[in-house]
Amino acid sequence: MADLQVRRGGRDTVVRLRADPACRARFEVRAGSETNASADDLRVLVSSDLVDPDRRDADLAPLVAHELAHIVLGHDKALERYRGGLLPGFGRGGRVLRDSETAADRLSVYLLALAGYRPDDAIDFWARFGRRTDAGILSDRTHPGWKDRVAAIRAEVARIAAQRAVGQPPTPPADLGQADAVWMNQRRSSSSASAVSTPLL
Repeated sequence: MADLQVRRGGRDTVVRLRADPACRARFEVRAGSETNASADDLRVLVSSDLVDPDRRDADLAPLVAHELAHIVLGHDKALERYRGGLLPGFGRGGRVLRDSETAADRLSVYLLALAGYRPDDAIDFWARFGRRTDAGILSDRTHPGWKDRVAAIRAEVARIAAQRAVGQPPTPPADLGQADAVWMNQRRSSSSASAVSTPLL
C-alpha cells in the first residue's frame, strides 16, 4: 500500500494505491527436447517437450510445483556453492543438495493442494517419472532416488489428509519453515553473483 500525492484541478489530493499480494515467480517454456525443468531465483523453466496439449494439467503440475518450491525456499543462491565440480553429489555438498530436493518435493505437495490439485498427483508423477529416469548406481547423487522421493511425498500427502479431516487447511510442517530460514540466511550472506538457471528436478 502506498499514498500518492497528485494535483487535480489546482488542488492537491492523496490517492491511496493498493496492491494485491502475488507470486513474484515467472513461468517460461524453454524450447528443446530435454525432458527437464529448472528454476533460478525468479523463474520456473519447463522444456517444451513436456508441454503437450494432450497432457492433463495434473500431469505437469507436480513438476511445476516442485520447481516453484525451490524458489519459495530460496535454493538457487543458497546452494550455488554446492553445484558444479567433479563430483557434486558426494560428500557434504551432495547431502545438502539431496536435502534441498527432498524439501522441495515435500513443500510442492502443499503448493499443489492450495492450488486445487490432488496431492496424490505428486505421488503418481514421481513414481512414473522416477522409474523412467532413475539412473540407479550411475546417478550423480545430487537427487534422492525416486523411491525415497515418493516416500517423502507420501508422508506429506498423509499429513494433509489428516489436517483436512479436522477442518484445517494444508499447512507445511515447521521443519520446512526452519529450512527456509536457514537457506534464506545463507542466501543473504552469499555473494551477489547473478543467478544461473540450473536444473533442479
